[in-house]
Amino acid sequence: MRLVEAPHLLLRYEDRFFDDPTSVERIAEWLGLNPQLSLVGAIFGRYETGAVRAFAARIAQLPADRIVMVGKSRMDPITQIHEPRIRDGRSGKWRELPAPARQEMTRIYRPFLECFGYPLA
Repeated sequence: MRLVEAPHLLLRYEDRFFDDPTSVERIAEWLGLNPQLSLVGAIFGRYETGAVRAFAARIAQLPADRIVMVGKSRMDPITQIHEPRIRDGRSGKWRELPAPARQEMTRIYRPFLECFGYPLA
């Protein structure tokens, strides 16, 4: 929350920015870059959902010096992709927790939820 007032590019998972090729252009523009369209397409292709799932499934096959453990999961430090990276793609699953846990999550994250316009329930 301390960074809310900082100038930043807001990419919301719920808006599925990762399915929108123009997201690469938005990020490049925010960084002050002007990449060629072919590069934008290549970047999007490398990081679209299916490509990331496929890469995550092959992380164990990377050279040993390219794998770090994060908890019990292997991660590639170059791409920041780790084995269980993409599951069902749904957001807001915390709302499906049992009532006591859901209420506690809402209490803790209320300022964030309200700031970014997320429903509390």
